[in-house]
Amino acid sequence: MSDYARRMILGDEFPPIGVVYDGTEYWLWDGFHRMAAAKQAGLATIAAELTEGTWRDALLLSVGANKVHGQRRWWPDAMRAAVMLLQDEEWGAWPDDQIAKLVGIGASEVAELRRSHPRLTWSRLSGGTTRRLVRRAEAAYDPMVGRRA
Repeated sequence: MSDYARRMILGDEFPPIGVVYDGTEYWLWDGFHRMAAAKQAGLATIAAELTEGTWRDALLLSVGANKVHGQRRWWPDAMRAAVMLLQDEEWGAWPDDQIAKLVGIGASEVAELRRSHPRLTWSRLSGGTTRRLVRRAEAAYDPMVGRRA
């Protein structure tokens, strides 16, 4: 049993988990360890802060979670969060300092990631849909169909 689960059984109070509700689904964005511990402890309820939004809102909130509290994020996890943002069509267009502030790393680290991870890019298709292209050497491939884009 985890330390969190033991502490919950003993009655320790924890901060509420963070959840986004999109009208149909609930998206947990903060408190994954607390949620798992509550299940392990057999608790039927857990305190939660609920906000309305979308899955993307929950995803964006999650990359900023645990910078200064809870189960502190490891530096490699923060770097992966920054790469995830850089790979997104909308968020990847944000300035380095904005991404850095959100995930809790330096702007120079985001700039280096942007330079060293050019493999994934985004391409607009007719009709406004978006697809991800994988870059290998000088060619771009659509991973969904396995041929050059």
